[in-house]
Order: sequence, then structure tokens, then C-alpha cells
Amino acid sequence: MGQDVAERLAYILSLQLNEKIEPGQAVSMSEHPAWDSLKQIEIIMCVEETFGISFRTQEIPTLTSQELLLARVRELMGRT
Repeated sequence: MGQDVAERLAYILSLQLNEKIEPGQAVSMSEHPAWDSLKQIEIIMCVEETFGISFRTQEIPTLTSQELLLARVRELMGRT
């Protein structure tokens, strides 16, 4: 079940960044040219809709990598 979350998140990032992203792959806003501030909002909205969760406004600027997003999604979903 936890792997399913990772796979779905990687799929979202793949669609949003127009590049195949694997679960667990090190991908972040600071290192990916397509991941700018507008793309960040699009990613966040898609993740929230897909997983049925909501991020706090003040935490959105900190969720800038697949690793950080995955950890927070799992936390909000009550999974580790």
C-alpha cells in the first residue's frame, strides 16, 4: 500500500514535469528546470486532489522534492 502512494506520486511528477520519474528518484525543485513556482502549485493541487488531502498554505513552499512530498502525503494519510 505504501508503495502505491510512492508510485502514484511519481506518476504525478512524471506528468507534471514531462519526464519519466521513478518512485524514490531524487528529483527536486532546485534541480529540475521545469519545476518552477507555477509548476509547484500545479503539482501541489494535483497531489491534493489525487490523495484527497490538503496541505497547509505555509508548508507548500517547503514541499520541493519527491522525498519531502511523499513523506508529507504519507503523514497526512496516516501511513508511514
